[in-house]
Amino acid sequence: MNLDLAIEGISSADAIAEIERALSTIPGLTHARLNFTTRRLSTEWIKSSFNPSPAILTLENLGYRVAPFTSDDQESEEDRYTRWLLRCLVVSGFAGINVMLLSVSIWAGNVTDITPETRDLFHWLSALIALPAAAFSGQPFFYKALRALRQGDMTMDVPISIGITLALGMSVYETAHHAEHAYFDSALMLIFFLLSGRVLDHAMRKKTRSAAANLAALRIPTASRLDIDGRISEVPSDALITGDKILVAPGSRVPADGVIEFGTSQIESSLVTGETEPKSVKPGDLVFAGTLNQNGSN
Repeated sequence: MNLDLAIEGISSADAIAEIERALSTIPGLTHARLNFTTRRLSTEWIKSSFNPSPAILTLENLGYRVAPFTSDDQESEEDRYTRWLLRCLVVSGFAGINVMLLSVSIWAGNVTDITPETRDLFHWLSALIALPAAAFSGQPFFYKALRALRQGDMTMDVPISIGITLALGMSVYETAHHAEHAYFDSALMLIFFLLSGRVLDHAMRKKTRSAAANLAALRIPTASRLDIDGRISEVPSDALITGDKILVAPGSRVPADGVIEFGTSQIESSLVTGETEPKSVKPGDLVFAGTLNQNGSN
């Protein structure tokens, strides 16, 4: 069995050793690995009777805020797309290197003593490598270009796909007519460098989405609402409406944006603004959802 946890409060890579070392002492917990980039902890255990509460308590005692994290279908799809992009990148890079080696031989031979038959052989070998490799690794551009054309749009994938196709087509034509030059290596390296940029862009977007998902997992699910008759009732935070009065106990987070009516406190807003220095608040001050009431009662 396993449980993924979103962790708030990790500020340096030293937390990896600290957290994993602390969790390694918990009996029954067989696996605990922290992903510093996504701020998520993956835990596993074998016995069905194992209770993960001690692990969560250990993390809270270390000063971290923990919440269970469940990956949704969209995140799984993003992971599959990332792996697909990486496969395309590896194929284009590996094929491009091999075609480039053949091209270097042709370039050197064109100024020395290479025969037309040998040059044509090397060109056809390059085509044998480049055409299937480009067909596979160029899919991220080809699919989006076709979709854009069907919708009557013009995106960057369209000219990229046209350029790759023309370069490969011209290379096959030149090879068939015993020309000195072909452009299989250029087409593959173009795909490789464009895919490199796309992979990096997708990785940064994924990191941003992961951070947003962690914040969603750490949201405050309920609020202590002060009813008209003076009673306090626990209600879902999403059920709060403008004008409701809520109580925020010391050590709890503010479940919704609001204005302080009574009480003073120190508010820590690192989850919202990144600022870790507590700020004093008093009646009339505005506080935001997610900020931590360190002391006092608002």
